[in-house]
Amino acid sequence: MEQLLKRNENENNELVVNVFLVLMGLAVVVWALAAAGIFEVYFNIASAFLIVWMILLLIPVIMVKLLKFRKPAVKYILVADSAVLVGVCYMFFSFQVLILFLVPVLIALLYMNKKVLWFGEAVAFVAMAATTLLFIKYAAQPWIRINDNPDDVVRLELIPRIIQMVACFLIVNVLQNRVTSYFTEYDHFAKETCPTTDSSDSAGAAEMAEFERLLAGLSESEANVFVKLLQGKTNTQIADELSFSGGTVKNYVSAIYDKLDCRERNYLILKYGAVAARYEMIRGK
Repeated sequence: MEQLLKRNENENNELVVNVFLVLMGLAVVVWALAAAGIFEVYFNIASAFLIVWMILLLIPVIMVKLLKFRKPAVKYILVADSAVLVGVCYMFFSFQVLILFLVPVLIALLYMNKKVLWFGEAVAFVAMAATTLLFIKYAAQPWIRINDNPDDVVRLELIPRIIQMVACFLIVNVLQNRVTSYFTEYDHFAKETCPTTDSSDSAGAAEMAEFERLLAGLSESEANVFVKLLQGKTNTQIADELSFSGGTVKNYVSAIYDKLDCRERNYLILKYGAVAARYEMIRGK
């Protein structure tokens, strides 16, 4: 399981960056609502918030999607960046965004790694403490002014909290889907392989023969993509290494799934990853 999680780390990084892209959209929504006078926030403050948030969101997008950083430290950078994002939110909009300090922790949970989780919790606390002190000293303006007017309660309390919950629910759903995928595919693999586990040379030869039969049913390009997939590479990495477009790789992966009658990527990695590595060694690559 630990090896599976490690192999999926780059894919998790890309998932987090995709979440950041959605958060860009939410930032624009907040700015538009402030510009329209829905929130009692000065336009220049809302604009400053949007600019700072966009810069902070673009940093990981450029790092992962454009510069193709694959280092283990990337996950820590993404978690730390999310904590800074929330801190900026807090500075501009005060105590009403406290719930968002859960975001770094939720992102850290995606990696299912205790060190990353502890790091996420630590940076969330540091961000909350630092921005609280800065807010007390330099508070520009609270997002919400408590009011007994029902219209103001909806406009200045309910709507902002809905936006925050949407952001948190988005990350929770990504997390839930990812964790479910891990356990479903691992359970599938364990049930299938447990009765026949055999480390003998004959078993290894049988696995290699089965793998070669699978490759024989694929086109040359599909076979190359399949081997890269079994190495735990993301579609983006496969596209870079084989000089294909992202759409081409996606089409090849779909074709492979159809031919193998299996759409569980991690299950395929668990089942054929080791034999694919031996196959590559035999081919001298």
